[in-house]
This record gives sequence, C-alpha cells and structure tokens, in this order.
Amino acid sequence: GRYLAASFKGEKHWVVWEISSARVVLDNPHCEHGVTFSRDGTRFAASQPDGAIRLYDLSSGAEVASVKAGRPLDYLRLNPEADRVLGCVVGETEVGIWDFATGKAQVFPAPDRLNSADWGTGDLIAAGSATGRIYLWNARTGQLRQIIEAHDHEVQQVTFNHRGDLLASSSWDGTTRFSNPWAGKVELTFPRSAQSLVFSRDDQQFSLVNLAVGT
Repeated sequence: GRYLAASFKGEKHWVVWEISSARVVLDNPHCEHGVTFSRDGTRFAASQPDGAIRLYDLSSGAEVASVKAGRPLDYLRLNPEADRVLGCVVGETEVGIWDFATGKAQVFPAPDRLNSADWGTGDLIAAGSATGRIYLWNARTGQLRQIIEAHDHEVQQVTFNHRGDLLASSSWDGTTRFSNPWAGKVELTFPRSAQSLVFSRDDQQFSLVNLAVGT
C-alpha cells in the first residue's frame, strides 16, 4: 500500500508514485508493456521496448538488475523472492522465466495460444489459453503439473490468491471461475467476466473490474 503504479496505454507511459508524499519514484515515457510489484512491495519490474526486463528498488528508484527477454512482454510477475520474473506475450504459445542473477531463461511451451499468466506461491505458475484451458507448471523443473478445463471460451485473465491455493480465471464465455490449482478442478463459477481480477490482502474478498462498463 505504499506505492501506486499506473500504465497509460494510450499515451505509452507508466508512472510509480509514493502515495504518502505524492512523489514520482519512477517515470517511463514511451513504454506500454508489462509491469509488476514484488510481493513485499519493495521492488518493481518493467518490460521495456528494447526487450529488456528491468528490476528497480522503489526506496531509491535505482535499477538493481536486468535481463534480456528479446521482446516486450504483455504480462510480468515476480516470484515471492523477486529474484526471478515470469513473462508472456498475448497470442504466443509459451511462458518464459528469467533469473536476474544469471540472466538464464526457461521456456514453458503450451499447445494453445496464451493470453495471461501469474505466479503463485513457491514454484507454481499458471497461464490461461485461447481454448479455455489453464496450464500449470513447476517453475523449477519445467514439469506440466495440471491442465484445468476451466472455460468454454478464451481465458482473459488468471490470478492466484495470496495463499496460492485458489486460482481465479475470467473468460469470454461470460464467467469467472475459481479453481483448486493443486487438484486441477473448478470449484466455483460466478456468472460475470472481468478484465481485472483482484484478491484482497487477506484473501477474504475478491473484486472484478470490467473496463468497458466500470463495474
């Protein structure tokens, strides 16, 4: 709750503010790609037009690490330790993970086009596909752990709760569904889709944001 990031896609611009002082911590014009905070809120990663992923320390605004992804990425998620970053491009058939210390990359291929990805607790990552499936891998071993037949249409978003024991997904089929990522089963269906899914910090509440109608 200390920092606020905003991405202005029409202006190709993102900014990070410190809320208490309204101070601009980071300001990157000419950029409209994926950004993400670390779990503890002290680090911030951003995909750049040159294909680099840069990691910043928010207390100083300094760049502390970078890796070369080869192209701008639409989604970024830092692991809980903020030493590795997950990224994907909408419409491609793979998810990548980059290690900030070594610069090495892992690639996780999928048989379908992917639309979004998220990093759960530990080493579990998930990606939603154009066929309605959700793929889950072990980020250390590369093993495909589960395929959840979650939706009847393209998955727009996937989001883990903070405990990592529930995975929310929203689809063009008009539903948001909640799945057990370990058992690979849908447990609850909500009859509305959304373009942004957010769990409260204690995982007791959940919000759906629809950019088209503001609900």
